[in-house]
Amino acid sequence: MAWISTQERQEGAIIYRTLKKRTNENVAVILGVVGLLSLVVGAVALPVMLGARGAATSNVNISGFAFVPQNLLIEVGDTVIWTNNDGTTHTVTSTDLTGELDSGNIGNGGTYSHVFNAVGTFTYRCELHTGMTGSVSVENVIPEFSSVPFVFLGILALVLGLMVVRRRI
Repeated sequence: MAWISTQERQEGAIIYRTLKKRTNENVAVILGVVGLLSLVVGAVALPVMLGARGAATSNVNISGFAFVPQNLLIEVGDTVIWTNNDGTTHTVTSTDLTGELDSGNIGNGGTYSHVFNAVGTFTYRCELHTGMTGSVSVENVIPEFSSVPFVFLGILALVLGLMVVRRRI
């Protein structure tokens, strides 16, 4: 068995403390990076990506005393354009309590457009030909997203990183 001198023991302790300090610094840097990335993802990236879908336009043809298609499914923010291709005047008028749709008279070849900014089913008819009915169902197909877990994870990682640097862990 070899004996270790006091000087060698002190040098070994210095090397150990240096390696431990570097390890703690590396862990703190990793936690800091994870924290910042989590905060960025929670606060900016995912909501932007989920809301990146542009608004679409759907068309309803008024022809043969009918709305075609009669029932339409769209997403929040989409526009619907009704085009009268009949030889007579028609209207697009809400039959629900929202009163959202009110085209007035649409002559042959005329159009009426409306942007739907709320979820729901909007029923309508032609005021001049009450047997002509239709509906627009508006959905929010963008999944609900909560950034709270990402922000919490980010703050937790940053705090842990600071604690490691200050050697409290």
